[in-house]
Amino acid sequence: GTYGLFDQVCLLSRGRQVYFGPVGKPVLDHFAAAGKPCPHHVNPAEFFLDVINTDFSKEYEALVDRLVEVHEPAKKRLGQVMTEARNPREYAGDQHKVGMMRQFFVLLTRNMHQNVANPGIYGIRMIMYVGLSFVIGAMYWKAGSDLEKATTKQEAEELSVTLVPCIFSMQAFQVFMSIAVLPFFMEQRDTFKREQGNGHIATVPYVLANYLAGLPAILIIALLSSACIVGMAELNGFFGYFINLVLVLIVAESWVHLVGALQPHYIIGMAVASGFFGMFMLFGGYMVPKDDIPVGWKWAYYIAT
Repeated sequence: GTYGLFDQVCLLSRGRQVYFGPVGKPVLDHFAAAGKPCPHHVNPAEFFLDVINTDFSKEYEALVDRLVEVHEPAKKRLGQVMTEARNPREYAGDQHKVGMMRQFFVLLTRNMHQNVANPGIYGIRMIMYVGLSFVIGAMYWKAGSDLEKATTKQEAEELSVTLVPCIFSMQAFQVFMSIAVLPFFMEQRDTFKREQGNGHIATVPYVLANYLAGLPAILIIALLSSACIVGMAELNGFFGYFINLVLVLIVAESWVHLVGALQPHYIIGMAVASGFFGMFMLFGGYMVPKDDIPVGWKWAYYIAT
């Protein structure tokens, strides 16, 4: 029963402490020493309550006095130990608190294990990223080689313009897909708040561990996506495209984590994060050049860039 789940029990009768200590044999021996052993096949919790409850029956008043008397030496020893070991004025802080480096490595290991064990965090996104990269690469099949074959400047400029959507659409899709990590981050946030409130972990090692734990998946996503698009479209500058994609994903996921830390629910966070992503793309200078942005919206350009 529930009584068996307790480690220790405190029994009081008329404001006096009858027993305080571990459950099981010690408490049964205590009652036996006072002359009232617990009968066989009787629930100990019900037996204790029947004995120490003198509100409706005076039968056990003398027994309760004996229980208090038998427990008095143990009570004094316990009070002395509590005074010596737990004097608030002599408290020197948590002596078992783990250092920052230890916290970092433990959190890094745990977060990486969660990323591997839960395919929804990065596995599904990786499949979607690679699938869309393949489609975009097929749409712009060997477009880069056609650009190299251009004989006039005007023809080269026209072919270059057609490649811009190829580059932008992939990065825009990956940015918006970053909000998919928000529900998992919110679950981890609840765990972090509980552990931080209990004094087990600090903010800095958690943030660093969370960032580094997601970095391998970001590198793999960027590598596979770049290989599909740059290889199939025969574009130049694979390394530059790859690094740019990595930085885009890092910034996007960092923004999603920031929004998730400030919002109470992941649905609100997804709406806010995607709304700002749209604003960043609109005022970033790609869709509308900086000089053509209305004067009243110039401030948005500086926030987006």
